[in-house]
Amino acid sequence: MAQPKKKKFNPIILWRTRQYLIMSIGLVALAIFILFFAAYPQVQAALELRSKTNRLRPQLENLEKKLAQLENVRFEPEFSQMDIINEALPSKKPLLELLTNLSAISAAHQVEISEFQLSPGEVATTAAELQRNTRQRGDIDTLDVELTIQGSRDNVNQFLNSIEKISPFTTITQLTINTAARQGAEASTARMATNTFFFTKPITTTVDSPLPVIADHEKTVLTELSSFTIPNLREQTEISGGGLEDLFGVDPLQFE
Repeated sequence: MAQPKKKKFNPIILWRTRQYLIMSIGLVALAIFILFFAAYPQVQAALELRSKTNRLRPQLENLEKKLAQLENVRFEPEFSQMDIINEALPSKKPLLELLTNLSAISAAHQVEISEFQLSPGEVATTAAELQRNTRQRGDIDTLDVELTIQGSRDNVNQFLNSIEKISPFTTITQLTINTAARQGAEASTARMATNTFFFTKPITTTVDSPLPVIADHEKTVLTELSSFTIPNLREQTEISGGGLEDLFGVDPLQFE
């Protein structure tokens, strides 16, 4: 039996009979091609953004939690002691504060400061150069002072007890006491070296780090600070002097 003869593929006939179908298929393919290459970068960017969002979500939750804690800090009882803490451990060389409190407790206990040795160098605030009589002990800077006081034995003892309860923090590192009878009473002369502490190191932290928790022993220290003698420095509203008076008695220069 003879097989039917296969017709040759004729694209012209196919185009004439199926041109609308071919055009539709071509338009669909072109649309898919354009949609793929145009939308793929956006889809990829969206997926990357979603992945990044998922990674940052825990950090965002921590920041929101920290923000809520910061908003509540001002209601904490320790926040009200911020000024006392800054007075106890200032961020500058506390020369004036130290002199003010030494004068206050010496007057309160009726002792006389007969000798006072101090070479403070630059009275810097947060400067990096801390000159003579300023030493560093770890992260804490110290201002070293030597002084001699005279008075009755009881008054000198009271002064020695008070000197470590003044702001800024001050401690006695060396002490020598001589007692002698004067006019029927015991008079004492105390020579001492003291360290006054201050803090000039920068404090760094990360944004997402949790707030520090104040321990019980730290709360005890904050309670004790309320009993410290705080320096009472009067605000300077005017400058005395500054005139043209010749302090050295030199005749005015004359130019011809």
